[in-house]
Amino acid sequence: MQAGGGTTHEPQGTAQAGQNGGQRGAAGQSAVFPATTTALERQFNDSVAHFQAGRLKEAEAGLSEFQRLQPDIPEVLHLMALIERQTGRPEAAAGHLEKAGARQPESADLHNLLGG
Repeated sequence: MQAGGGTTHEPQGTAQAGQNGGQRGAAGQSAVFPATTTALERQFNDSVAHFQAGRLKEAEAGLSEFQRLQPDIPEVLHLMALIERQTGRPEAAAGHLEKAGARQPESADLHNLLGG
């Protein structure tokens, strides 16, 4: 996705989540969330849709509420960081990327965004 002329990366699973209501793994659990959390999944998917449509303020508001209810989900932290980078808050973005990277060390996207 491009906004403001720069290329952005979406958290893993967000494109699929926005298209089919989230990925499901074994026992009906979401691939993004640790347990089946239908209302939170909808809130995340809505935030992804806002992000993809360029409605960053709405996306950030939904993600902030999500963070209050379910803190430290790597995909949420990653998307928050992308929004913060696009809205001129690189320090906040770096903090969210570092948290996300610590919780998802195998993510090449996160390491690339962190400059590693």
